This record gives sequence, C-alpha cells and structure tokens, in this order.
Amino acid sequence: MAPPAHAWHVTNVPLHGRRKRARGFDQAEQVGKWTAALYGLPHANFLTRVIHTLPQAGQTGRQVGELDLVFAAVPGAQIPEYVLLCDDVFTSGATMDACAKVLKDAGAKQVWGYVLAKGG
Repeated sequence: MAPPAHAWHVTNVPLHGRRKRARGFDQAEQVGKWTAALYGLPHANFLTRVIHTLPQAGQTGRQVGELDLVFAAVPGAQIPEYVLLCDDVFTSGATMDACAKVLKDAGAKQVWGYVLAKGG
C-alpha cells in the first residue's frame, strides 16, 4: 500500500558550501522548494555535502557507489519515512544513490528521486 501524500517530505541534493558561496544559490534547493510548494509538501534540508567534488554534469564514467562518503545527514535532523529527493540534473545516478543511502541509513523507508533534466 502506498503511503499517504501527506507523509512525504521534500529535500534536495546539497551543494558544498564553497560552491554555494561561489554561485550565490543552490539550484537543487530551488527545485526542491518549488516541488514542495507545487505539491503542498514540507521541504527541509536533511543532507549536507561533507566533501567538495567536481560537478557531476561534467564528469564521465562516474559509478554508482563512488560518492558514498560525500554526503551525510544533517546533525539532529529527524529524517521522515518518505522522502522525495530533488536535484537539477541526473547524470550517472551516483549522486542520487549516495544521498538515498544516507537518508535510508538515517531512517527513511522510501526515497524517490525527482530531477529536471537527464545529462549525458
């Protein structure tokens, strides 16, 4: 049986602080907030990027599992059971996979991914 819509919470793949300061905003966070508002769901930042990496969109050959130590749950965050994870671009799946693992290890039962574009 599918969980009720109100049980879902929206979060996003976070940028590293250095990249966010350089850009002045986090595009995945904007996607997450827009998605939450569109569906009337709560949005919260449940993840943090603890290691700075090169942008995935410019990478080739990234493997699922390669980014497993890059993300962590926000200390003290109460991770809900059902999470919609938002990002701007899906390239290899390594980023979504790493974030979903962290969320599930922190208590999420289901993590669904939502992106705006598929990269090459």
